[in-house]
Order: sequence, then C-alpha cells, then structure tokens
Amino acid sequence: MSAPNPGATPKGAPGTHVSEQDARAVAEASRETEWLQPSFVRELFDGRLDLALIHPFPTPDAEEERRAAEWMAKFEVFLRERVDGERIEREARIPAEVLQGLRELGAFGIKIPREYGGLGLSQRAYGRAVALAGSVSFAKACYAAGATLVYLTGRDLPHMGLGTFRSLRDLGFPIGVPGTELVLKPEFSMPDEAFKRDVAPTLARVGHVVASFDNEPGNCNVFKETYPDCESVLIDTQHMPQAPPLGPGVRVLADFVR
Repeated sequence: MSAPNPGATPKGAPGTHVSEQDARAVAEASRETEWLQPSFVRELFDGRLDLALIHPFPTPDAEEERRAAEWMAKFEVFLRERVDGERIEREARIPAEVLQGLRELGAFGIKIPREYGGLGLSQRAYGRAVALAGSVSFAKACYAAGATLVYLTGRDLPHMGLGTFRSLRDLGFPIGVPGTELVLKPEFSMPDEAFKRDVAPTLARVGHVVASFDNEPGNCNVFKETYPDCESVLIDTQHMPQAPPLGPGVRVLADFVR
C-alpha cells in the first residue's frame, strides 16, 4: 500500500478534469429506481394510456392557493411599478435592478420547496406568474402593429367593470384608447362560455378576427368554430377541472414569454 501523495488533488475536486466515463457513472447513479410520480406524457411514449394520472383533476390546496394569491398581488405591483416592458424590448436586456427585484420577491424560486429557500408554490402558480409577466408586452406589440384589441372577459359589468378596467390600465395593457375595447358579461350568473359564444360572432364588426387567446379550452373552441381562419390559442395556465377537450386547430402556449 502506498502513502497518499500530499500534492495530489482529490478526484472530482474543483478544477480537475472529469472524464466522460466518470460523468456517465454519476448520472447513472442518480437515476430514480422507482417512479413515485410517473409522467403521463412518458407513459404515452411508452405506449400506455393511464388516465388515472390526469383524471380527476387535482383539487388545489387551499393554503397554497392563499399564499399564491398573496404573492401574486405583490408580483403585479412589482410589474406595474418597476418593470418597463418597452425599455426591455428596445434594449434587448433585462435591467439589473429588475433582476434584483425579482430575486428579492423570490420569483426565481416559485416552485422550489420552502425548506430549500423557495416559495413552495405550484406549477399552476408558476404558469400564472409567467403569463402575467409576458402578456403585457405581447399586447403592446400587437397594438403597435395595428391590431384592434378586444378584452373579452368573464367578469361581470355591474360589479367588476370599473375594477377590471383599472387593473388592465395599471398593469400597462393598452386600454381606454382608440383601437381597444373591454367587453364584460351583463350579469354574474351567466356562464362564461355561453357569454363568449353569444358575443364572438359580433366581433367581426371591428375587422377581420386574426387571433384569440384564452385560458379555457371551451372558449378557445368557440372562437375556432366561429372564425375557422383565426389562430385560436389556449394559454395553458389554469382552467376549469371538467374542461372539454380542445377542438381541432386550437394551438397551445404555456405563456407569452419568448
């Protein structure tokens, strides 16, 4: 047995070369030995259709939803007061102060468990945050290109009309100017899909309908049926648990961020 060389660097220490064989060995040793949370899509690739993985739709945790709502309110204020989307588009970079603000909010750890210093929120909360962060810039780009923007929402006019307008305005969406409209339900009790099915055909009055964006599959189907040539897009953040399947031709986006 030979004595260790005092000048030798331990295998795998920083600054040393790790061979491909060593890297593969570490990767193989890190593989899961059992699937505690199997993937629905992986099962499809393996030729197995396990509907139990996606149905029934899981009920959101009430405590997590409460924490997510509180954090999302802070995130909306941050986007409204400290993020200049037009500057970011113009300079093609995110300012250091914005990155620092996101860091202070915990935005880079939305899904990381709280025991590891993250927020411990769900994938759904993450999707909502990403959609909010990118949708304002997307709407502004469409408006700048000459599109007429119609905000067709399931909120009702009597109780939520003014608040909805203020929220869109304060977040930076183009609204209250020529080429924009806000259309709300006449009453709270009216189902959203029924409302949008009634209103959709009337939107041809503003011009050729080129695209629609919604987070509910049923509403996306309505627009694709009404305007077959338009791009009907599902923003896949959150939707009703018993939502109908998407119709043919409806596209899916995870968020508005490139």
